[in-house]
Amino acid sequence: MTAMKKPIDARDAAEPIMVGSPLRDAAVDPKPWDFLPPTNAGEADPHGPLVVAPGLHGVGPKPIRGGEVFVDAPKKQAKAETDLAQAVLVDGQPATVNTGPEPVTPPRAKGPKK
Repeated sequence: MTAMKKPIDARDAAEPIMVGSPLRDAAVDPKPWDFLPPTNAGEADPHGPLVVAPGLHGVGPKPIRGGEVFVDAPKKQAKAETDLAQAVLVDGQPATVNTGPEPVTPPRAKGPKK
C-alpha cells in the first residue's frame, strides 16, 4: 500500500509575478467587509475544490436558496447564500437542500361568502 501524496496547493506552485496594479483576491486575503466571500477563504487552496464563491442570490452554479431574501441585512443574506454554497458545492449535499429558514406560506385568500 502506498501513502497518498498531499495535493498540490496552487499558492505553493509558483512565484507570483505582478502584472498591472495589485488587486486583492477575497479567496486569498479575505476581509470582514467582503460581501459573499468564498467559503474557506484564506484557509484552503483558493483554486481547490474547498473554496467556492457563493455568488449572488439566484446565480449558479449553486441552486437558488428558497425563502426570504434579506435585503436590509447583508450579513444575514451573505451567511445564508454562503451556507448553501458550502453545503452543495463543497459538502456534496443534494441541490435540494434548504439551509435557510422555512419559506413563509402566505395565508389563503378567503372566497366570497355563500
